[in-house]
Amino acid sequence: MSCIFSFTYLLYLHTGLRCFLEIQKLHHMEKRFLLIEKKI
Repeated sequence: MSCIFSFTYLLYLHTGLRCFLEIQKLHHMEKRFLLIEKKI
């Protein structure tokens, strides 16, 4: 039981981290895009 729980927890953690990194990347790209737009 605890083995399955820890595996699920790790999987959840990994997925959450990946989602977080993707969001951070998108946010960073958006900021750069806005800066480029202001320069034009």
